[in-house]
Amino acid sequence: MPDTLDENDGFDIWMTSEGHMAYVLTHETDEYLLWNPLTGQCHKQFDPFCPLQSVDCLFDDGNVWFNIQQNNTPMAVYFDYSKESFWKQLLPKNVQGTQAQSIQPEEIIYSDTNKSVVDDLKNRIERTLKCKIMEWRPKQPTRWNRQCTSVLRQILPRLELGTGSFVSSEEESEFDRLLQFYWIAGFPIQMPYTDIQSIVDAVYQTGIHSSEFPHTEFALAVYIHPYPNNILSVWVYLASLTRQQ
Repeated sequence: MPDTLDENDGFDIWMTSEGHMAYVLTHETDEYLLWNPLTGQCHKQFDPFCPLQSVDCLFDDGNVWFNIQQNNTPMAVYFDYSKESFWKQLLPKNVQGTQAQSIQPEEIIYSDTNKSVVDDLKNRIERTLKCKIMEWRPKQPTRWNRQCTSVLRQILPRLELGTGSFVSSEEESEFDRLLQFYWIAGFPIQMPYTDIQSIVDAVYQTGIHSSEFPHTEFALAVYIHPYPNNILSVWVYLASLTRQQ
């Protein structure tokens, strides 16, 4: 690859777009990695499970290159943009490196997220999910287990911070008591907040609500961790509890 690329700690970095989001492409130890900046997930170029379906352009701080190769799937793309038969650059070489006026703000101001708004949103998400779960179970009654819900609410903040033990000894004892009477199935979901419908869809896709065992109970906990500039990390823990025979 040419030496004119943007360098960061020895890694070459470009961007490639997907819808409203741009993947970050890095060249490390003779392989290309595709990074989703929204989720932090990383995929190798030849990963068949990479959600990026096509690579139509690359850009960095100096230029934009359009893919003119016959195949634009990430696994088949040749990323060496110095090959003019593979990539068509937007700006001519004599323009690169010239100082242009930036459209970026000189200073980014970070504002605190309103905690009361976050609390209201958390309650609204929880109410919406409870109503939806009951709506998804038109032929079965939906019972809520308060004891399990209380434990889940205490676990979620620790999952966001990722420090120490996720379950205290007291909560572990409560779980042990529940496990004496119930089979418990469930797991937490974490996603950035965009809208409530996206959260509803994610919970529905778990299928936990579809339990048809008689006397099944449910526990639902929602936690939102606020970051500056109204960036919200949403956690939802839905579990089903089936009483042991």
